[in-house]
Amino acid sequence: MKNKAKLTISRPMYGDGRKVISIKVKDSDAVIQFLSIEIGLNEFAECLTGLSEVECEMETRELHNVGKIRETDSIEFEIPGPQYSIGEGDLNEIAKANTPEGWECSLYLKDGNVHYILAQRIHFLL
Repeated sequence: MKNKAKLTISRPMYGDGRKVISIKVKDSDAVIQFLSIEIGLNEFAECLTGLSEVECEMETRELHNVGKIRETDSIEFEIPGPQYSIGEGDLNEIAKANTPEGWECSLYLKDGNVHYILAQRIHFLL
């Protein structure tokens, strides 16, 4: 099975002085970064010049969704009242009470003065 993917190779700057190359692979259809690799500069240079099976650090996640298609639905509803009149804790409670089962809510501001809640439901299709 072949899937579309996106590859990112970068050289992060860490405060502790580590010099590594970061390689990330993202499944294009599932929209999941499922593989992260960190490898030292010298080891990466060895790979580029033909040495195989060079040691590196690897982290994987959500492998069970790789190869699937991500489908996202969203709903949005307004919270009445001025932005400053509702505390964040109260806003979270209102959001939880109004978010349908199986949906995940996230809070954000829209139009500068009005609270809106965005709820998302994410499915992975074969």
